[in-house]
Amino acid sequence: MMSLGDNEFVLITGASGGIGSRLCLELSKDYNLILSGTSLDKLENLRRQCNRSDKHLIWVVNLDKERLELEKSIFALMRDKNIIINSFIHCAGI
Repeated sequence: MMSLGDNEFVLITGASGGIGSRLCLELSKDYNLILSGTSLDKLENLRRQCNRSDKHLIWVVNLDKERLELEKSIFALMRDKNIIINSFIHCAGI
C-alpha cells in the first residue's frame, strides 16, 4: 500500500452510489479522498460514514456545465486547498 502526504488525495468519481461508495468506505481508512458526484446530500452522508471523515473533500459535479468548466472547477479546488490528486478512480456511470 502506498502512503500519501497530507495534501495528496485520491479522486473518486461516482462516489455517491454503488461501486464508488463502497470504494470510498474502504479506501477512507488509509487515504485522503475527494468524493465526486452529482448529489451534495448523498456525498455529505457518505463522508460522514467514512473513516477519518474530516480528511475528505467533496466535489459536486454539475452535469449541465461544459467540460472546460468542470476542469476549471477541479483545478480551482486543487489550488484553493493546496492539494495534489495522486490517483484517480472513475466509477461514474457504472
